[in-house]
Amino acid sequence: MGVQILKDLGVKSIKLLSNNPLKLKEVEKYGIKISSRVPIQVGKGEHNENYLNVKRDKMEHMLD
Repeated sequence: MGVQILKDLGVKSIKLLSNNPLKLKEVEKYGIKISSRVPIQVGKGEHNENYLNVKRDKMEHMLD
C-alpha cells in the first residue's frame, strides 16, 4: 500500500532502508527505481539471535 501512495505522489526513485528482498521486488514492480539500498544494522544478542537467523534463513533477509 505504501508503494501505491508513493506512485500516486509521482515518486520515481527512492533510497530504500530495508533488509527484505521481497520489498525491493515489490517497489520495483510498481515502477519506482531504487537508487540505493541502505541495510538496517541490527546487533545480535541472546534474546534475538534465533529470530534474526529465521529472518535470514527462511525469509532471505540480508542480515550478514
